[in-house]
Amino acid sequence: MLLSIKPSFALKIYDGSKNIELRRVKPSREVHRVLVYETSPVRRITGWFTIRWIRTLSPSRAWSMYRGHFGVTRRTFRAYFQDCRTAVLLAVSRVRRFVSGVKLSSLRSGIRPPQSYVYIDRKLATAIR
Repeated sequence: MLLSIKPSFALKIYDGSKNIELRRVKPSREVHRVLVYETSPVRRITGWFTIRWIRTLSPSRAWSMYRGHFGVTRRTFRAYFQDCRTAVLLAVSRVRRFVSGVKLSSLRSGIRPPQSYVYIDRKLATAIR
């Protein structure tokens, strides 16, 4: 899966201060590895991580159980999940950051920056790594 993440949050994943990625929608497929696409101004695939587990909870329960793992303030968390009944938590493990990022245009695959995430095939994921 190729996941769009703001650069500030990607940095927190890479430095270990954010070990749960938050989403509003649960992936419809089983996913084990995530390629990190940093949004503007970086606009590159900068690394990857594996998913240890995925949980779906109410936002209030998610905050009370895991708040120290999100790398965001309560205000940011509440704003992100405003009007949502569920919060999807992706537990991050085995993080790897690339020495230099990969531009999507260099892949010649037709993949565009995802709004949230997009599934990619194993061949393309291997080529990127």
